[in-house]
Amino acid sequence: MPKETSLRPSNPTDKREELFIFRVQVKNEVIDAIIDPGSQKNLISENLVRRLGLLTTPHPHPYPLGWIDSNIKMKIDRQCKVKFAVTGVYIDEMLCEVVPLNICNLIFDSPYL
Repeated sequence: MPKETSLRPSNPTDKREELFIFRVQVKNEVIDAIIDPGSQKNLISENLVRRLGLLTTPHPHPYPLGWIDSNIKMKIDRQCKVKFAVTGVYIDEMLCEVVPLNICNLIFDSPYL
């Protein structure tokens, strides 16, 4: 039987299960982003990187990534420094691991909460 996943925490005081979904602007495009307190990395979709022509750099310490799909052998070997805006007021820049994402374009780790 498949395990059920919820965006709502089973224990309201447990922040590790909460996801904050919002929109940010990268270059001239407004995209979906998630703040995931359970994530340990900032992630950006390789499709977004390609679509917006964002520059990437080689990862200084490439590593395998198995938690997205254990059947697929994936290696994180590129990074992208992305500048983004929230409502045009808050502007920030962060370094993200470039990965094949299909649930959203950006996943921020817990320090953004």
